[in-house]
Amino acid sequence: MSEAQEIKVTKRIDKEGFEAGRLLGVVARRDPELYERIKAYAESRGMKPTDVIYDALALYDEYITLSGVDTKALMAALKLLDNLLRRMVSLMMSLNQLVTSEYFNQQIEILHNLKMREQQSAALKSEEEKKSKAREVKEQLLMNTMNLVFTMLTNMMMTMTGLKIQQQGTQQQGTTNINFGKPKLVKGGS
Repeated sequence: MSEAQEIKVTKRIDKEGFEAGRLLGVVARRDPELYERIKAYAESRGMKPTDVIYDALALYDEYITLSGVDTKALMAALKLLDNLLRRMVSLMMSLNQLVTSEYFNQQIEILHNLKMREQQSAALKSEEEKKSKAREVKEQLLMNTMNLVFTMLTNMMMTMTGLKIQQQGTQQQGTTNINFGKPKLVKGGS
């Protein structure tokens, strides 16, 4: 690193670091054991010694501020704080009960809806099965009826054809005797 760069780097170091270092120097000169304890606290907490000094000064500032407070005023403030904390805990408990009961109500409603959907789908399936079976029965009945009608028509046609053939045969012979019993197939000769 060149000398010009080193000068720029040293100028960038903030004034707070120098002031904190000076303060630590004063502590080290006045009480070397205290300085060593501050370093040990900083190392054990992963902090810098200047951070420990800052925290100590902030605590000292609070001590000085609170030392000027009237004892009666402090007790009144603590009672007020206690009252506010009790109300907050009460509010949190009632809010917790509300949220918990709402959560369980929602879960119960979701389970109820799922059960209803399951029942509806089962009902639809059984209804579709019934319709399918009814359709199959209707188709079978229609086929049986069509077969029966076709058979009856075929028998009637054969009967009528047999009668006509028989009539034609008797007319050719000159007799008009019509037999309505069993049809007889008569072969005509031409």
